[in-house]
Amino acid sequence: MNIQGALNEAKNYLQHSSTPELDTELILCTVLGKDRSYLMTHPEQELSPAQRHEFEDLVYQRLQGKPIAYITHEKEFFGRSFYVDERCLIPRPETEEMVEDALNFLKKHPEHKTIIDLGTGSGNIAITMALELTDREVYGLEISKDALEVAIRNHQKHPCNNVTFLESDLLSALPLTLHSQPLTILANLPYIGIDTNNFISDETKAFEPDLALFGGSDGLELYRRTWQQIKDRNLNLATLFMEIGFSQTEDMERECQKAFLEMKLEIKSDLAGLPRTAILTKQSL
Repeated sequence: MNIQGALNEAKNYLQHSSTPELDTELILCTVLGKDRSYLMTHPEQELSPAQRHEFEDLVYQRLQGKPIAYITHEKEFFGRSFYVDERCLIPRPETEEMVEDALNFLKKHPEHKTIIDLGTGSGNIAITMALELTDREVYGLEISKDALEVAIRNHQKHPCNNVTFLESDLLSALPLTLHSQPLTILANLPYIGIDTNNFISDETKAFEPDLALFGGSDGLELYRRTWQQIKDRNLNLATLFMEIGFSQTEDMERECQKAFLEMKLEIKSDLAGLPRTAILTKQSL
């Protein structure tokens, strides 16, 4: 079987996908170690028996609902390619909007030198912030040792001297020397609720790690714990960016403002018009 025949056959199998042609091409690129342009310019190239077997196996995995990013071990975020596997959450395009908001804030406040990526997962946010703002120090905190291995792998892929990854239950391992510094925290914590605000797809629930998805009964438990840690440790919080689900706006506004009376809260919508980021900022900024 040649490249074109393999693409045609697999595309028919993957009609359940919203992007069967793209999925098929990305899988074959993974098998061949080539880019998509190669597929277009070498349609008559024959696959070896080993390549055909691997291709069919990966197509079957996609047919069973496995996310394409876990099959190809690649996901683009902020214009860079990151390695991903089942040990971490797959980076989402909407998270780029939170990163963009944080970058805009920090460019206006060059005096804020310390950035915390809370629940770093694959390290995509921490590495992006470190590469975009080379004059800042970035710390990626993550409770999962498995996810930290992915983050370190991505750090090797995107070398930068101004990012440090630490195993930490939320902010518990934050070095004491940082407590008094103005902190900008980006928190893309698990915000899916077990009982309410449970709005994820069956595919996501089946393949992505529970530890990276679920945040207690209503999805806000880890945010509540973060707020309490900030207060207990008397951290010098400048701004806290929090990604949330579209159904959590009222709960976030009520509870966050109660926890931080001296700070202002803004809820920003994503490009689809859904509430996506809660931004807590000092009144003086």
